[in-house]
Amino acid sequence: MDTNMIRICHGSENIIEKPEFGKGKTTNDYGRGFYCTESIELAKEWACSRANDGYANIYELDMAGLDILRLNRKQGCRMTALFQ
Repeated sequence: MDTNMIRICHGSENIIEKPEFGKGKTTNDYGRGFYCTESIELAKEWACSRANDGYANIYELDMAGLDILRLNRKQGCRMTALFQ
């Protein structure tokens, strides 16, 4: 895999071939969004939070040209505001 590419996983009750901005539950911890993780095991847990079976959807994300804020580093934090 290219060094700019990462694999991300999304747990869901549905197969989601193409994520869409603005979908999702408003009651999620951080509001509406498309939550992903690099851990397939965590995605599986998210997919099966109810009594139903679920799916671990896997995507490849090209990170080239993106400005990344890594919150798990001990460096100072910075905030970025995006306005539409």
